[in-house]
Amino acid sequence: MAILNSAEVRPSAIAVILRAIASIGESGVEKDLLITILNPKGYNEPLSNVENEIRENISVITDLKLVTEVDGKFILNPAYFSYSGFTELDITKALRRATSNEESNGGDWKAPSRASEFTNSVAWFLTLPTSGVSATFESGSPNIQDLQSRQFGDREKDGWVIGNKNRWNAFKYWACSLGFAYFSSENRIVPDPTIAIREDISDIFSDSSKLPATEFIKRISKLIPVLDGGRYRLLVEEHIKTPPQIRPGIISASLSMAIKNLNSQKTITIHDSSDAERITLFDNRTVSHLEINESQVR
Repeated sequence: MAILNSAEVRPSAIAVILRAIASIGESGVEKDLLITILNPKGYNEPLSNVENEIRENISVITDLKLVTEVDGKFILNPAYFSYSGFTELDITKALRRATSNEESNGGDWKAPSRASEFTNSVAWFLTLPTSGVSATFESGSPNIQDLQSRQFGDREKDGWVIGNKNRWNAFKYWACSLGFAYFSSENRIVPDPTIAIREDISDIFSDSSKLPATEFIKRISKLIPVLDGGRYRLLVEEHIKTPPQIRPGIISASLSMAIKNLNSQKTITIHDSSDAERITLFDNRTVSHLEINESQVR
């Protein structure tokens, strides 16, 4: 099931289901029992609506392989979770990994499968101006409908990454929950991957405390492939006909903002040595190295 198919499929609902599975223990839990635990008979009305929502979310966590099914029982995928305990941050990071996993993506550009509609949408959204877009699909300026018409062309012939307002509403839940966007006070949604990068910063630096800026971008494009240079960003850029925010050799506005935010927040320190290879941020500032401030990383 594609994760943007229904607004009822949400990271918050998935977190509840994962915790329910964890509470049963390593022996696992059958699907029907899991649904009963989450929706006891006589507790909610109408029962059918709640049960359908639960089934939709279970379908997604199964497709994303956050859980595996053994002998008819769901167990947590040890690649993402431990029965000894996990946090909300662990769930968020697992969702980012699972949605960007190559196995979870695929299908034709105009008929994406599983997570690919979401990853393509995020990859495109992060190319947009950091002033943000209208939270409404077809009204306000700029709005997602008009932007896609200009940048991709005809919805049916050329294909849009966010096909209608229902998918846009689902996208907003997911993009904000996974650290790729936020709502501004003007009811705009702003492309900003600061939180996603900050939550993954230890994995990006790995065993290094300081990285050349070019290596930082290379690592980040592999770990979070909707960002500059990542496979999903490159796929989207192939289909954009009018890309006003993409400047060759320049880091995108949203990633540039995230790097500057992380520097201001003292998560990282950016350096600029004239005798080293440098990257150029969207405001033309150059950066040669990035250094992690380990005391600031949680």
